[in-house]
Amino acid sequence: MAEEDSLKLEGFNDEVAKRISNPLAKSTSKVYDAKWKIWNKWCNDKKRDASKPDIPQVASFLNDLFNNGHSVSSITGYRAALASSLRFSSDIDISNSVELSKLVQFFTRTRPPRSTLIPKWDLAIVLWTLMEPPFEPIWDPDKVPLKFLTWKVAFLLLLASGARRGELHAIKLENVTYPKDFAHVTLRPDPGFLSKTRLTTGKALDPFVIPSLSDSLGPDLKQDRKLCPVRAIKTYLHRTPKEFRKNRKLLLVSYSARGDNTDKDISVNTLSSWISELIQFCYKNPGNLAISLSGRTTHEIRAYAASLVHKGSWAMEDVLASGQWSNNLTFIDHYLRDLTEQQGPISRLGPIVAGQKVVSL
Repeated sequence: MAEEDSLKLEGFNDEVAKRISNPLAKSTSKVYDAKWKIWNKWCNDKKRDASKPDIPQVASFLNDLFNNGHSVSSITGYRAALASSLRFSSDIDISNSVELSKLVQFFTRTRPPRSTLIPKWDLAIVLWTLMEPPFEPIWDPDKVPLKFLTWKVAFLLLLASGARRGELHAIKLENVTYPKDFAHVTLRPDPGFLSKTRLTTGKALDPFVIPSLSDSLGPDLKQDRKLCPVRAIKTYLHRTPKEFRKNRKLLLVSYSARGDNTDKDISVNTLSSWISELIQFCYKNPGNLAISLSGRTTHEIRAYAASLVHKGSWAMEDVLASGQWSNNLTFIDHYLRDLTEQQGPISRLGPIVAGQKVVSL
C-alpha cells in the first residue's frame, strides 16, 4: 500500500510502518486494497501519479465511477479508501474536501440511494420452522443433532441480541453469565474486541442482556417457549460440555466430530455460513415454501431485530440501544424494514426476543 511505503521513506521501520498503515479490520483492508488497484490502474491509464494526486484528479476519478454506473455508496467507499491509503503520501485532505463533498451531493441528488424496506427473506418462515423437527425437541440429541441445535442457537442469539456477526463471534464462553433461574443471559464481548464502529473511539461494546420468555408466557404455552433464546443457550451449554469443547474458547463451537479443525475456534465466516444454511434449509423443507433466496446474511437478522423493537412500539432510544447506534439515521437509512406483510404470521408465534427486548406484535 502507498501509505506503508511512504512511512518507510520517512524513517519508520518495516514493522511499525505496517502497523500504522493497517489499523483496519482484515476484511476492510481487503476491500480497500481492491479499490486501490482500480484507482492505480485509472491513474496509469491517465498517466497520472497515483500516490500524490490533487483534488481535481480524485474528483475526475469519482466522476468517472459515477458515469460508469456506480452507486453513491460505492463511490463514497472509494473516497474513504483513497483517504485512508493516501493520508501519509499526499498533502490533500480527501475526507474533508468541500469540492468532493459537493460532488457527492450532486451524485446523491441525481442518483438517490434505494431504500431497502422489503426484507430479503421471511422471518416468520424461519421462526415457525425452528419450532418443529429437526430443531425440536432440542434437549433430545437423538432427535436434534448438534448441527441443528447450533444453527438454532446462532440464529436466535443474533436476533435476540441485535449483534453483528463479528460481535457474536467474539463472545467467549467465560464471558457468558446467568442467574440460577436463567431469567436472562448476559453476553459480554471480549474486552480486546472492538466493533468496526468503535475503532475510532476505542470504547468497548456494552454487554448484550438477553431476557428469557419465561416471565412473558403462561405455563400452558410450551410451544411458544421453543423460540426462547435463553432456553436454547441453556440446552446448548449442556450439550457442549468442557470435554467436548477441548481448548476452544468461544461460546459457539464447531459441531463437526471429525476433521483437523475440531479443536480450533470457528471463524466469523463459519458463523455466516451456518445462518445461510439454516435459512436455505427452512425454505426448502416446509414443502411448498421452497423459495429461491437472495441476501441470506447475518446483517439482515440485525435489521429484523431493530425493526421488531421499532414495530413493538418501543421508544427510539430503545431501538438505538438494540443496535448500539449513536443516532437514528443509521437505523432508518440501513436497518429499518417494513414488516407489515409478516406481522400476522409473526404475531401468531407469541412473544419473541429481539434486540434485547421481549416483543409482541
